[in-house]
Amino acid sequence: MLPTATSTPTAVATPRPTSAPSGTFTDTTVSDFSAGTPDANTYIAQTTDGEVMLAPTVGAEFSGTTLPTGWFSAPWTTGGSATVSGGLLTVDAALAGTNAYYSPGHSLEFVATFGANTSEHVGFGTDLNAPPWAIFSTGYPGGTTLMARTRSSSASIDTTLVGSFLGAPHRYRIDWTASNVVYYIDGVQVASHAIAIADNMRPVASDLAGGPTLSVDWLRMSPYVASSIFTSRVFDAGTLTTWIGLTPTISQAPPTSVSFQTRTSNDGATWSNWSPVGSNGGIASPAGRYFQYQISLGTTDVTVSPAVAQVVVSH
Repeated sequence: MLPTATSTPTAVATPRPTSAPSGTFTDTTVSDFSAGTPDANTYIAQTTDGEVMLAPTVGAEFSGTTLPTGWFSAPWTTGGSATVSGGLLTVDAALAGTNAYYSPGHSLEFVATFGANTSEHVGFGTDLNAPPWAIFSTGYPGGTTLMARTRSSSASIDTTLVGSFLGAPHRYRIDWTASNVVYYIDGVQVASHAIAIADNMRPVASDLAGGPTLSVDWLRMSPYVASSIFTSRVFDAGTLTTWIGLTPTISQAPPTSVSFQTRTSNDGATWSNWSPVGSNGGIASPAGRYFQYQISLGTTDVTVSPAVAQVVVSH
């Protein structure tokens, strides 16, 4: 994922520049990063304000007012619904999930708020009327504690989780392989079930009628692509200037990689070659009024992706 593009100076259409005389420019929100140019393998996430990361097989940030493309919802009872508003998927007496099914070998990660209500579930399943499933669940009957529940056509394990997880958002992860299912909350393993589920399943979220509803902030499923390149929006210093440093905020595990390069222009049409950013964040590109950075993202473990949450450029 780390193809480092180099180019000779070339005339290009000038993107709409962003001007600020403060001496720094910052990209940190979805809007900031969306003003750039992601390649087909780049994903703009909203884990917090905004992040640049590798594209997952399934990604849903639940922005806007409708379910993401490729998702369905079905009420359990009259009036049941799955609505998108305020950056959340809220499930009330309904089932929601992807139309597509997947084979073993996926990790599902999401932030959700489970309520003290029976039969709230998020994880892998089909329609949750019958197994298979691998889910975080309040149980049935239940609603007082959270459980990790795995069931195939021939085996079943339910683990009641120690801790207070209901009523507040937490980050959940389910690793589903051909031989077992492993569950995590906020980065800590909480259960491991040696049950083989060979059937295809899909990401689903469900809530039974009555009581508090279930909400999901975002949801992503691996594998992630192996590499991608993101090119920022054009920054305009308003006059010829020396670009000094680039300071990123990055979240990454050891098998992932992130690198930066920059280029500058005097007129917004003819650009310098791309130059790598130094290990101390130093910018080697020549002085220029206009500036762009480029991020190369990579992973050798497609169950995880690095994420760049902020880039501050000084001049």
